[in-house]
Amino acid sequence: MTAGERTHSGQEDRPGQADRPERGDHPEHGRLVTAYGTRFTRTSVFRRAGEPGYRWVRSGGPSRAAPLRTPPPEALDAIAGLRTGALRFSVPRQDADTLVHRAEGPTALAKLLMNRHPKESYPLARTLLKELGAALRQLHRLPARGIRTPPHPGIHRLARWLAGAPSAHTEEPTARHLYETAREQLGDGRWKTLGEWCAAALADDGEGVLLHGNPGSGVLVPAEGGPGGVLLTGEDVTVGPAFLDTGWLLGELAELRAVIRSKGGPEAARAWSSLGRAFLEGYGGAPPVAAGRVAVLGVLAHVRDYCAFVGWDAWWVSVALALVREEIDGSAEGVLEWSGAL
Repeated sequence: MTAGERTHSGQEDRPGQADRPERGDHPEHGRLVTAYGTRFTRTSVFRRAGEPGYRWVRSGGPSRAAPLRTPPPEALDAIAGLRTGALRFSVPRQDADTLVHRAEGPTALAKLLMNRHPKESYPLARTLLKELGAALRQLHRLPARGIRTPPHPGIHRLARWLAGAPSAHTEEPTARHLYETAREQLGDGRWKTLGEWCAAALADDGEGVLLHGNPGSGVLVPAEGGPGGVLLTGEDVTVGPAFLDTGWLLGELAELRAVIRSKGGPEAARAWSSLGRAFLEGYGGAPPVAAGRVAVLGVLAHVRDYCAFVGWDAWWVSVALALVREEIDGSAEGVLEWSGAL
């Protein structure tokens, strides 16, 4: 079983969003290699003759309230100036309402995990995730005082949804159905806990660091035919505690582990846990309890975004909600366990 056999991506930045081929080259960007996305974000990958690498062009979908924009110049400059190892941050340039990134490969790690056997994809994933951990550690050392950014976008959307705030996203029938289903399955007490965890994650204590805002396998692009790669970095950049980034990434890995365990059994889940260990080894140090809570929020945020921007999958929703329920009851300790015991 591949990692993405039964996974989804509401933001097309996690495994499971199938390509939606589009025809036609671009007069500036060159030949279209692939294009895919959701009602929230679209991604097109181009290759220009005579130019090394690929251009990744990202744009907002019809359900996004505003066009994609680069982060503040001071944040962009600081991130662009980072000297990391084999994995670097790919910061974009603004091109009208799109963001244009450069990468040495045409395929995100998410798609490789979906389409290749674990014996082939897991070694690459472990290497990239270890490098991602080290790169995020360097990012989180950058001073952020005085840099003004919007709050963490994923958690902010989730907090509004938990509170029942009206928005175009919740008017989608599938999003409304998820709200009713999740309220029923999680119950009032857990719902309140989730709201409290969101508030704590979004609290501004003035000591935040620069954050990627949405690190994950869907924006992690390995180099074609060589080591390293890039992490597409742009519209989600924010300021906050470092555990928002680490927890968000661990949430993706924990969600996929739950899916793999449900379909492939405990041995398959233990094999997948090696990816979480690689990330934590690269980042260094044990993640705090708060990272576990953010991981749980990330799982639910992904489910919410998928139902709002893509559609409905009853089986997958049930697996994800069961994980959220289990982790709330277990004080979010399971999403921090990557020794292979789970």
